[in-house]
Amino acid sequence: MGFLLPFSLPESRGPSKTLKKRRRRCSITSSQWSPGSENPESTSRRALLAGLASLPFVTPAGAEAFCGDAEPFWAHYIDWQEGLAPIGGRDVYLRVLGNQKQEKRVGVSPLIVLADAGLPWNYLETVSALAEDNRRVVFFDALGCGKSAPLRLDSIDEIFSAASEEVLAVAQFLELKTMHIFGHGFGAAVALDVASKQQSIPVRSVVLESPTLQGGTEKEISPSQLIGETNSNVCIGPSIQGARTDTMRKVYTSQWNKLSEVNETAQPVLVVSKNSGTSPYQLKESIQDVRIGTSRSPHLERTTEFNETVRGFLTKGDPGTKKKK
Repeated sequence: MGFLLPFSLPESRGPSKTLKKRRRRCSITSSQWSPGSENPESTSRRALLAGLASLPFVTPAGAEAFCGDAEPFWAHYIDWQEGLAPIGGRDVYLRVLGNQKQEKRVGVSPLIVLADAGLPWNYLETVSALAEDNRRVVFFDALGCGKSAPLRLDSIDEIFSAASEEVLAVAQFLELKTMHIFGHGFGAAVALDVASKQQSIPVRSVVLESPTLQGGTEKEISPSQLIGETNSNVCIGPSIQGARTDTMRKVYTSQWNKLSEVNETAQPVLVVSKNSGTSPYQLKESIQDVRIGTSRSPHLERTTEFNETVRGFLTKGDPGTKKKK
């Protein structure tokens, strides 16, 4: 049986290839890491993560990981990296699941996951299951929220510019050649903004969950409202605690509009939203529109159905999977 392997992210501003050189294996027999020690068979993923708590690149909060399932079977064999990385002159907190060699072997592209305005990535952790397809799944605390270094942004224009630049900076740091982008809420608007521009890193497709494509519609909004899921998933707590409410308020009280970009994007687009209500935009026929659940976070409410929907969509956009058919 394989094990979930932690990697230390580079401490310098050198190229991301140093990630491969700093692989470290962790023993779960105690809370201290011992170089050269072997991994006994894991009895619980929580025990494994608890053993990582003393390491400088993993925090005790990681023990509450994988909120959709306390111990999904894939958590024992998917490689992962987690920690602060020097990106764009700041420390940005990253979690990367998956293996680049396997990804290249099967011909799939990595997925970058973008949270709603001012929220850390934790509440989106059920999307990690997409790493089962041998693709890397990349999470990060954007715009100075969560464990990333603080970032002051005074206007909605600055927020959009910084958000798009940060996505590209993360992709460049990880030396991605192509990518899919997933965005929830305001993250959907950022995903469209990145995909609509001519970038050095091609975007193969865009997934929009409960997309927020215009501002000025909410006078006051809270982190729990953005997540929109009342179930007691353990991932919600860290996202609420690490939220940047100032960024959240600027995004949802400022006037901005990205409605047209959903139809103007050249890449394939999947929109996933709740069953009730109507879309504030008209979708062209080539865009896939799927309704799941009744909340703002179908990925939490109907995790398996949501992941299978996104998995099928991403597979269609990967050239390597098409060759096998």
